[in-house]
Amino acid sequence: MMRKLTIEERIARLISKTWYTKKKLREKLISDGYPENEVEKSLQAFEQDGYIDDEFFMKTYLERKRNSNPRGYYAYKMELERLGIEKDLLEQLRTNYFPLSEEMKDGVKLIQKWFEQGETCRDRIISRLTQKGFSFEIAEWAWAQFQANPQNELP
Repeated sequence: MMRKLTIEERIARLISKTWYTKKKLREKLISDGYPENEVEKSLQAFEQDGYIDDEFFMKTYLERKRNSNPRGYYAYKMELERLGIEKDLLEQLRTNYFPLSEEMKDGVKLIQKWFEQGETCRDRIISRLTQKGFSFEIAEWAWAQFQANPQNELP
């Protein structure tokens, strides 16, 4: 019969396989039957030692997603919230990690990609951008930037 892992062993095993936010780890450990007060103490210790870092999680998540499948601010915000990023850290998303200028560049890149694939209808492109989490205003701005400079030179 296998012995039950200590909280610390379980946390180490979980974070060695994939990235977790503190909130998701807490939920997982409590659902595994570990006492809530002990879970909190252990998570704080791992966080103090730098093994759990929601800010780093958010930053690397954004970098990976922007490179593989760019989306707008609202899509990222909802995804990060679902993944357990706390509200105070989410409030820094726009100013520190995904400024408006970067979102606009991503919108123009997507338009360029779709245009090369044969999608040339402004309304469909704007609709696709809004479905990917871009605001209507940013989608229109990106379209205007693309139309002003269709040679793929980003501002």
